[in-house]
Amino acid sequence: MLKQYDQLMAGKKYREVFPLLDSIEAVFSNVPGYGNSFEPGLVYNNRGSAFLSLALYEVKDSTEKKQLLNFAMKNLDT
Repeated sequence: MLKQYDQLMAGKKYREVFPLLDSIEAVFSNVPGYGNSFEPGLVYNNRGSAFLSLALYEVKDSTEKKQLLNFAMKNLDT
């Protein structure tokens, strides 16, 4: 699944990564012992990167851009 994330990001299909990241997060949260591991942090980092990429490369509206940057910061700070 993480490889698919990489392919979507490389293809600049930023909006398509969010359902995939939600699925990955669900898998990690349902596996005993993964709740406190580093893997869920990968999901937050990847989600933050997708929000940041959207803000930088796709969105022109300053209000939407600011919202995406806030979403990125919340995920990257998690």
